Amino acid sequence: MDCTTYLVILLGLLSFGAVRIQAQDCDLKEFQKCVSQVKDFADGYTFHIKSVSELVDSCSTKTQAVNCANDYVSRCMQRAEKEVFKVTAGGQMQLVEQLCTSGTYINRGYLENIDCWQRIANDTAYCNENFEKSQQILKDEDMIERLRLFHSCCSFDWHKKCKSKAAEVKCSPEAKAYVEQISTLMGGPVLNQLCGASFSSCFDQLYGIDVESHEIRYSKVDNSGQVINPSILVALFSITIIAFL
Repeated sequence: MDCTTYLVILLGLLSFGAVRIQAQDCDLKEFQKCVSQVKDFADGYTFHIKSVSELVDSCSTKTQAVNCANDYVSRCMQRAEKEVFKVTAGGQMQLVEQLCTSGTYINRGYLENIDCWQRIANDTAYCNENFEKSQQILKDEDMIERLRLFHSCCSFDWHKKCKSKAAEVKCSPEAKAYVEQISTLMGGPVLNQLCGASFSSCFDQLYGIDVESHEIRYSKVDNSGQVINPSILVALFSITIIAFL
């Protein structure tokens, strides 16, 4: 089960009163609004932001949302629920805090590779869309929970590799390493602990979705990050053969 699913469950429990509220002035709707703003910012690893000024503007709003959510958790949740929130949303909160703090590894890495995010924008959308489709299929599928967890872990692994491979091929090894670091942070400690043993058995499979392997998809890309037209490859191949005749 991915972190977003855990977060949805937590919000559902709050909505139906399964989580007790300690203070009378705790506004659940305000909390949900704050969390959704952080989630929207963190989804896609924020690679939709492609300029320093845009990052600064976004951080101003999203940092307030993080403070709002943390304040609610501190005032209104029992200790056990605080731990649940930390597990489910901690990675996203930490991402926003580090990305919006000048000089952190996350902040520096993002700015150093900022030209890369436009190049992999279509790939980011491709990876997100297929990952979300797979997760929805898994939620609706009738299977034992252990198997569902395994396939969820493999979906997470596929998603991570899908984006990091795009960054490697279209940008640089440094961009790839950064994307992998962000993915690990987003997954959170529990997901990484639960899935650690599963990754070696995934073989880049995405449950319920027919996708080509990362190697095949990104072998179609030249060094400038442009997709090579197959007809051009054929023409170049023909020229090469003729040159040796």
